[in-house]
Amino acid sequence: MATDYFLVCDQCESRLYPGFGLFDLLHAKALKSGFCCPVCGADRKASLSFPFNAGRLEGELTASYIPTTPIIWDEGDTKVQFFPFLVIVSSDENGSQNIWLPYWHVEMPGRLLKYGQWAPNMDLGAFAELVAQAQQDGYL
Repeated sequence: MATDYFLVCDQCESRLYPGFGLFDLLHAKALKSGFCCPVCGADRKASLSFPFNAGRLEGELTASYIPTTPIIWDEGDTKVQFFPFLVIVSSDENGSQNIWLPYWHVEMPGRLLKYGQWAPNMDLGAFAELVAQAQQDGYL
């Protein structure tokens, strides 16, 4: 089962599935693009639902980040760009913030998206602790 996503407008309370994929949603958020409501014109929030947690995690797409320097390599006649995302999801249920680390490989020419399944999703505090341990050992 895949990660579900939709856009919610607080102004007119419309709940719409976007006409674009999850990669495009996260990429637009990383580029600080808004999601305008076609009903009333207000900014919409992106909601994500993960079926692979204990129970089901649902929350708002708070932030999305990608590397500032593109990661690209050649595979024969094809160029591949790697898009690792760091996504912050705020849970409405318990007020927690989680980190989700999905990734895609985009083959060019054209734009063939290959998704990295089974991306980790963890509490932001646990992620910060892991990063702190790596920093303590001199890796960051």
